[in-house]
Amino acid sequence: MTQATNTGDATLLVIGSVPVQPPLGGAQSGGGVIGEPGTPAEGAEGAQAPPSLFGPGLMPFIFVILFLFIGMSFLSQRREKKRRKALLDQLAKKASVQTIGGIMGSVIEVKGDLVVLEVDKSSNTRMTFSRSAIQQVLEPGEGAAAN
Repeated sequence: MTQATNTGDATLLVIGSVPVQPPLGGAQSGGGVIGEPGTPAEGAEGAQAPPSLFGPGLMPFIFVILFLFIGMSFLSQRREKKRRKALLDQLAKKASVQTIGGIMGSVIEVKGDLVVLEVDKSSNTRMTFSRSAIQQVLEPGEGAAAN
């Protein structure tokens, strides 16, 4: 059973006992809906809408934040490269080091880009690594290769 009920400015359709309103933004007779473009709100003539959160002033702020993140990233990378270069330049004989693979040993010889490590003193086991494979220089007494 369908009925049409007129309640002033909007027509409600009643199906069974549940009233159903027409969809918002549909064609309506008489006056506009408050908030619809071109229709002023009651008593709000000359009033301006509140500023939007995502207005034109937000984009420069986002660009500044993005620029700061990128700049900080480049600075930290440059600092890390300098630290690593200083670490590899100070490699000398008898220094205890750890490779990127986790192997610990004592530097026996440095030949250009190659480093010879003694990883076991009892069997005189030596391994050759690229200089860039050295991860860190260990303090005396810190590694297993120390006396």
